[in-house]
Amino acid sequence: MNLDFLERLRTYEADLVVPLLSKGSFLLEIGSGTGWQAKVFSERGFQVEALDLEGGPYSSHCVFPVGKFDGVNIPFPDKTFDFVFSSSVLEHVLDLLALDAEIKRVLKPDGIAVHILPSPIWRIWTSIVYYLKMITEPWVLLKEPFPPRHGEKGNAFSEIYYFSSHYWSKSFKEMRWKLKKNYPNQLFYTGHMILNSKLSIPVRRTLSRILGSVCRIYFLKKTDHDTAE
Repeated sequence: MNLDFLERLRTYEADLVVPLLSKGSFLLEIGSGTGWQAKVFSERGFQVEALDLEGGPYSSHCVFPVGKFDGVNIPFPDKTFDFVFSSSVLEHVLDLLALDAEIKRVLKPDGIAVHILPSPIWRIWTSIVYYLKMITEPWVLLKEPFPPRHGEKGNAFSEIYYFSSHYWSKSFKEMRWKLKKNYPNQLFYTGHMILNSKLSIPVRRTLSRILGSVCRIYFLKKTDHDTAE
């Protein structure tokens, strides 16, 4: 993984979200990795706490203080944060209902949750590139004839549905969220990170107009029922 390229992608994502948040607010990022996006939010004027799993793959590359948690229990008091943010995290969560309950618990009554999630476009192109790469490594197909799944549900083919706006909108409604906004990130890349930094962000934005956006951004607000609780 090219960390410099990943940091550029994450900075772009954070800057898409920042204009819609209130400066000076208290923000929690879940699944922070190196803490790069938490660092960006901090530099943009937010009070930030960051959490990730113990022993995560990026723990030795941290650029911002990242606290550890078990993936479910958030170690902060009730009604602490104005915003909870995650990027490419929810699709990896085994017990989403339990984590969701914790997110609601630590959010203030008028708090907002913002989740960036891969789209079907990402899943389709990542699978296509998997087979293109196998042209130079055909023996790999004997071991893995199908692209590996990315998240915790289904397979590489059913993820086209599980990553859809329809699926997540339905899921958020079932978890009693009000979906305030839902829009594409207007960027193109694949899970194989082909060409990495050789393609600039502006070029990838242009590609997204042709090939599609690889993520969608969901802005969620508590329902009146959860706010009352």
